[in-house]
Amino acid sequence: MEINDTVFAQLKEILNSGKEVLANEPLSKWTTWRVGGPAQYLVFPSSVEKVVGVIKIAKKNNVPVIVLGNGSNVLVKDSGIKGIVINTAKLERISVQGTIISAEAGNTMPQLAKYAMQNSLTGLEFSVGIPASFGGAILMNAGAWGKSLGDVIKEVKIVNMEGEVKVLSREQMNFNYRESSFKKGAQVIVGGNLKLAQGDAVKIKNLMTFHQQNRIEKQPLRLPNAGSVFKNPEGYAAGYLIESVGLKGFNMGGAKISDKHANFIVNTGSATAEDILNLMDKAVHCVENFYGIHLEPEISILG
Repeated sequence: MEINDTVFAQLKEILNSGKEVLANEPLSKWTTWRVGGPAQYLVFPSSVEKVVGVIKIAKKNNVPVIVLGNGSNVLVKDSGIKGIVINTAKLERISVQGTIISAEAGNTMPQLAKYAMQNSLTGLEFSVGIPASFGGAILMNAGAWGKSLGDVIKEVKIVNMEGEVKVLSREQMNFNYRESSFKKGAQVIVGGNLKLAQGDAVKIKNLMTFHQQNRIEKQPLRLPNAGSVFKNPEGYAAGYLIESVGLKGFNMGGAKISDKHANFIVNTGSATAEDILNLMDKAVHCVENFYGIHLEPEISILG
């Protein structure tokens, strides 16, 4: 993609050039599926203030902004993303006061779960196997084992597209199954507060170990994937529906519906985003034809 020298220079001025801003960077390096075309500008702000600066540059130059957390639960198209892609990985401050954990958006959910355990706080054990950043997990109300992040969120800090920092209460976020109000808005989630409870560190660790072992046994962790591809329709498991129409192990190009869990699509080594999209369409079509149930993506498609 063509690079605007003015925009690139402005980004380098507020960021650590060479380390915090890249041009035409392949996003296959930064997503867990290991697919996706380039980002016109990929930035790694290491503070909320730098996020504000990036947003103001984007607004001044009329450049679109997309946020990428840990790169899980997203599919970047092969054509890439025009505009500024904000990777939140360097927003990693974390602290605890009583039963409240304050964390920036770049911390991963396994990191947060372990930090809670180290401080004998219970409520995040379910999230130890979720390969998402805190910010991404808030956006999609990530969950497992019948629990969701929205259950323990107290406040969320965002930067809106005017470059203003806002703090929102849980009541303003409209959490639902794999949904939040953030999916419909335009903002950068930069952090939040979690309201947990005092617990026994040994019991917390044992429960986390159980969750991790279950994930190892049931999910295809050895091949690149993005987590669950489809939401579970009410009363059904998406993986069961896909498996029951004979698609477990089915492949298109380098993308394959996992032999281990049919709601996972894995990259066998040469997959493109188009392969994955075609395989998703195949699953949707087959399940709808057989059951009359329309599968909705849990992943976000970017580009």
